[in-house]
Order: sequence, then structure tokens, then C-alpha cells
Amino acid sequence: MADDSDSKARTTAFKPRLIGALFDTRFSGFLAADMVPVIYRFGIGVAALATVAVIVWAALLSWIAGAIWLFLLGPAMFLTLVVGLRVMLEFVLAVFRINAELHAMESRLGEVVRELREADQLLGRVDYNVESVDRRIEAIQQEFPRLAFWRKGAEKKPR
Repeated sequence: MADDSDSKARTTAFKPRLIGALFDTRFSGFLAADMVPVIYRFGIGVAALATVAVIVWAALLSWIAGAIWLFLLGPAMFLTLVVGLRVMLEFVLAVFRINAELHAMESRLGEVVRELREADQLLGRVDYNVESVDRRIEAIQQEFPRLAFWRKGAEKKPR
């Protein structure tokens, strides 16, 4: 029961979106991805009608041709048409899903770039502080003469 109400909710929500998308001149969303189930159902119906039409045409030519088309070639034709349609629609859906994933990756990449810029600014400040401390240590070393006990430690030879 929950599946029926869910599919009805999707169908009723689809209709206003369909009409709005048809008149969207900026093409801000993709209508084809939402239309795939409708196109598939329509294609199955067209394949069935085409198969029945070919079977009737073959039966009008001769009863043997009609029987062959009815039991062998007709079902094969129907399955071939439906499988071909399904493969084509799955390819279309794959392209739309790849596009959606690329847009998601692009937005995540923008966030990563912002975080890297913040980290670069932070590291730039740390680098500046390290250089500042290094300059101060050099200034202290130049202003003060070496202490005597430092010299004695440096002159001692290891045993």
C-alpha cells in the first residue's frame, strides 16, 4: 500500500513539474530524466502494436507466414524492440546521472579549494611567524657576545 501512495504522490508531483519544465526557456533542469519511465511504457506499447501489425500483415499474406510470425518472429521482434529501447534509455539515464555526479563533484571541489585557500593563509601566517622568530634569534646572537661557558663546552673534545 505504501508503494501505491508513493507512486501516486510522485505522479501528481510530476505533472506540475512537467508543465513547468516544458516552458522553462533557461533549461535549468532536465526533463528527459523524469520522462524515461513514460517513454519506456510508450515504447513498449508501440513495440506491441508494431508486432501485432506485422503478425496480421504476415497472416494476410499466408497462414504459414502468419503462424511463423505469431510463434517465432513476432515474439523475437517484440523482445528485440523492447531490449533495444531499454538499453537506449539506460544509456540516456547514465549520461544524466554522470552529469549530476559531475555537478556534485564540482561543488565539493569548490569547498575543497576554499578550505585549501584558508589553510594556505594560515600556513602563510605560520611561515611569517617562524621567519620573524628566526630574525629575532639572529639579532640576539649578534648583539650578545658568546658566553664563556658556551666556549668551554664547544672546545671540549669527546673522549
